[in-house]
Amino acid sequence: MSESNEDRWFLIIRDRHLGSTHVREFDDDDQAWDAYLRAEDEYRACTYGADPKVEVVLVGADSYDGLVRSYRHYFEEGDRPHRQERLIQRLKGWESLGQGRHSRPDVQIV
Repeated sequence: MSESNEDRWFLIIRDRHLGSTHVREFDDDDQAWDAYLRAEDEYRACTYGADPKVEVVLVGADSYDGLVRSYRHYFEEGDRPHRQERLIQRLKGWESLGQGRHSRPDVQIV
């Protein structure tokens, strides 16, 4: 594993369909890498395809709070339909802004 400027490693296992996230923290590079490889192997059947159920990632951050700030999408609550509904509502909010600076003319809500 390459050297990092980050203080800690965080193994994130996210069940995208249930909306649940499990996090393990590591100070040791080798232990973090080994845990990541084991998790990839354990969840292999769920991590590939057009709609993977599980995401397994290993990221560096200076703290748990920094991790949540930087990778906020892994910590959003709710199952998949609820998260999709929140996204649709956000997009409708952009649409209501018109052609202003925040508008998204390339997004069409149906």
